[in-house]
Amino acid sequence: MTCPACRGDMREVQVDGVTIDRCDRCGGVWLDAGEAEDLAKASAGAGQDALRRKKYDLLRQWKVAASDPRPTDRTCPRCEAGLVRVNYKDVPGLHVDKCTADCGLYLDQGELQKVRLIA
Repeated sequence: MTCPACRGDMREVQVDGVTIDRCDRCGGVWLDAGEAEDLAKASAGAGQDALRRKKYDLLRQWKVAASDPRPTDRTCPRCEAGLVRVNYKDVPGLHVDKCTADCGLYLDQGELQKVRLIA
């Protein structure tokens, strides 16, 4: 699979029992439809106090952006449809690239940690 961001090679890796695709070059991640929710559920079982502290620290770092989807120059690695920039689950500042044909989500490096905290 080719990375939508840098066109590098993506390889399958396991995160909390979920197989995802990660770019060796830029660290971006492709999540097929439903995998983001699976990762959030797996993370929800972790220590709740530590999880709340992580959520608080990450929320302070997020920047607010427009809630309307914004087109990008990236394409879906599954179907080649365009990707649009959206706020994941309407969380201000948690920006991900979503396939317009609903194949999945592309996350830039560092965004996977944030998605895993949203249960």
